[in-house]
Amino acid sequence: MTRQRSNSCDASASRLSASANTLDTLGFVQLQRGEVAAAAASFKRALDLQPEAASTRYRLGVAQRSLGREQEAAASFRAALDLGQFPEAEAARAELGELEQRS
Repeated sequence: MTRQRSNSCDASASRLSASANTLDTLGFVQLQRGEVAAAAASFKRALDLQPEAASTRYRLGVAQRSLGREQEAAASFRAALDLGQFPEAEAARAELGELEQRS
């Protein structure tokens, strides 16, 4: 995808009535494209709308870790795990374990 088309997608998503699911999906796509700061912002906006979304909280942790914000990432992984079972729970435990070993 070209940079111009990428920016167009982001602008279109911003104009939509943003639901938590839309923002989570946007954040996932941004994360895959390497737009980590934008992804983290999208995940935070999604969590403002749906704070109990454990998978979104996990993905926020992944973005935070990629940005070098390890304490914030660990807090996000813990918060996601505290919400109960979700598809990425094992990955969240692994990420958290790695961060705890480093500190």
